[in-house]
Amino acid sequence: MYLLEILILSSDSKEVIYIRRPCVWICTICMLLLVWFHATHMQEQWQKNYPYEALLTKNNDKINACIKGIYYRAESTDSSNRLYLKKVSVHISGQKVYNFSNMIVYSDQTSSLIPGNTIQCFGTLKNFATASNPGEFDQKQYYRELNFYYQLYADQIEVVSGHSNIFFTKLDEIRHQLSTSIESGLPDKQAGIMQAVLLGQKTELPSDIKQLYQQNGIGHLLAISGLHVTIFCFGIFRLLLICRLPRRISILATISFLISYGLMTGFSISTSRAVIMMLLLFAADLLHRSYDLLSSLAISACIITLQNPYAVYSCSFLLSYFAVLGIAAILPALQMIIVGDSEKRRAKLRKKRRWIREKQQGTLLDKCQCKLFLLLEKTTQSLLASAAIQLTTLPIVLFFFYEIPVYGIFLNLLVLPLVSYLVLIGGVACILGLWLPFMSHFLFGTTYCILSFYEYLCRLFQRLPIHSLILGQPQISRIVIYYIILALSLLWINKRTIIKPYPLLIWTAAVILLLFPIPRKYFKAVFLDVGQGDGILLQHTDGTTFLIDGGSTSKNNIGEYCLIPYLKSQGIHCIDYMIMTHADKDHISGQLELMKYVADRQDIQIRKLLLPLPSQEMQSEEGYRQMITAAKQADIPIQTICAGDHLQKGALSVACLHPKPFFDASSANAYSTTLEVTYYSTKMLLCGDLEGDGEQYVLEQLKRSGTRFNILKVAHHGSKNSTSAEFLAQVQPQYAIISCGKNNRYGHPHRELLSRLNSISAHILSTTEQGAITVYAGRDSVSVLGYFDKNK
Repeated sequence: MYLLEILILSSDSKEVIYIRRPCVWICTICMLLLVWFHATHMQEQWQKNYPYEALLTKNNDKINACIKGIYYRAESTDSSNRLYLKKVSVHISGQKVYNFSNMIVYSDQTSSLIPGNTIQCFGTLKNFATASNPGEFDQKQYYRELNFYYQLYADQIEVVSGHSNIFFTKLDEIRHQLSTSIESGLPDKQAGIMQAVLLGQKTELPSDIKQLYQQNGIGHLLAISGLHVTIFCFGIFRLLLICRLPRRISILATISFLISYGLMTGFSISTSRAVIMMLLLFAADLLHRSYDLLSSLAISACIITLQNPYAVYSCSFLLSYFAVLGIAAILPALQMIIVGDSEKRRAKLRKKRRWIREKQQGTLLDKCQCKLFLLLEKTTQSLLASAAIQLTTLPIVLFFFYEIPVYGIFLNLLVLPLVSYLVLIGGVACILGLWLPFMSHFLFGTTYCILSFYEYLCRLFQRLPIHSLILGQPQISRIVIYYIILALSLLWINKRTIIKPYPLLIWTAAVILLLFPIPRKYFKAVFLDVGQGDGILLQHTDGTTFLIDGGSTSKNNIGEYCLIPYLKSQGIHCIDYMIMTHADKDHISGQLELMKYVADRQDIQIRKLLLPLPSQEMQSEEGYRQMITAAKQADIPIQTICAGDHLQKGALSVACLHPKPFFDASSANAYSTTLEVTYYSTKMLLCGDLEGDGEQYVLEQLKRSGTRFNILKVAHHGSKNSTSAEFLAQVQPQYAIISCGKNNRYGHPHRELLSRLNSISAHILSTTEQGAITVYAGRDSVSVLGYFDKNK
């Protein structure tokens, strides 16, 4: 439909040029200009949104504050309640008052609060946690995309104004009642899933189920999106029409429900997109205008971007919009390639309809043949739609999740047909549960069966070989090239009347360009920020990977939240050698998690576990025995590594300096495995928690060899009782890397140790200051870069 005319006047004629879908172009240009303006003024925006950064840094990331705002929503968490406030002002002694549109408050108090109350909270203002390792979840970025910049842990809450919003209060009551209805009708696990699917509440969603759905490519079912909104809206709309209500009144009633449902569920980005597009669809019906999918998509994107420019960087925004783009742009192109041009498609459609009419009027066998044909056709269309969505969302999935569920397309074919039943039956069961619990239990039983079927399918597909491909996070430049190829091929298709399968070859080449990483030309050593602990990963140019330690006493689940995300973000699916320096918790907790993960899953492998061989007394320690047990359960071969052992991989050499077999150490730290890593002219000394008689033993070897090192991994997190002046005088490192936790209770790194490092003019780097520290080594060069420095 041509909506805009531009007149171009020439000397001898007047030419009218029609621009199709001008709304798409106008909204896209406005959105791009807004994002460009926001990006070019990032520093000013950052200072405006985060005015307390310097003060928080000075006060160990927490300051006493009083905030005042309007309470509008609450969610229960494991430890407390999460309150959502809007129109917030922050008061800090001696500081300017700043205003924020939204803020999250954690408190035990909610019973006396009503949506619309103006409340005053006294407590501790904190930053959201920032990712300090590649691949790690960035809580600060996630909440920034939702328009939240700080959080407050409240000790006291006072109601300043008892004024309440009757509409929001009623919505809150309904949401709470529906949530209670779900909890009473289903077991905890299934109740958590249905609360996420129907109400957008994910606080009760089991983490293992969330991971299971995401790893199998059906995680979109857990977010309220266009699929859910369409099912609800058209279900209600058709019900109202069946009740003989006028079409206009039915549309207005459905719109009212749509807005109320969006407000009740929190208006996430995907929900906002779906609600806006559905509103435009009904508005077109009311105004007797045609509805254009791409135009409504552009308008919704522009509205969301105007509200919060950071939203365009979020995973949910990109996946939601590019999935719809796949349906709107790629699917028609695939149909043109397979069926032919528009004239051929119309001819085939007429022929198909004629054949179906003939078969439906024939014998029982003809009718069965017709049903089978329609089923196959629907399946083919579903496969094409899934393929179109995969083509447009593949780079986004890889950028945020680093892996592809190989069987995701086929699993969706089995799962999606039941979604409408799950949503409708679940919604009706929730409502019936408020008045007729005995009837709702029957319907909840149906949803239980569907969810159990989903879980069974996910676990079945997980046992299949090559369940997922870990490909790592692609570079931005490769993603841009991929989408340029996709766009140019679409333009080429639209200008052709006769379509040949060349675009399929072009798209295949684009996918190959995106999926297969460029071989590295440098050796990389990464000192991960695991808090109070150690975790080092070495990557050779030929793909050989070493994981040395991996544990923490200041961070929980370091394997799940740090080690595994890092490995996947780098496209690492195999650890050739996992080395334990010694059996303290701050060196092995993540390794134990990783081995359990390997035992349960097939996407990451550990080929060999190398353990030091200290005295029998040290081998009987609990941590040492736990490592052996975990390795056996995961079928990981175990070998010992002792002084004199040496591994050579091309230019890479990894030599063990300590401990010798059955070394009788004075402590577990003293028998720490000490490694000399050499790559061309780069030499690194990795010391674990080496101290005491163990350090003395290594020092004697270094004196005999006279070796100097570019990089020293400082022993025992910077303790004053290790890395003596004599040891440093022998090693003479250019860079000294310290792995320790921020504001740790041990006071690491100690001042005495820092003084010794400064006395030899070593460049000191710490994971508390730089985040993960990466060493890049080439044939004649070495560079060291911190994660925070890289992401400034």
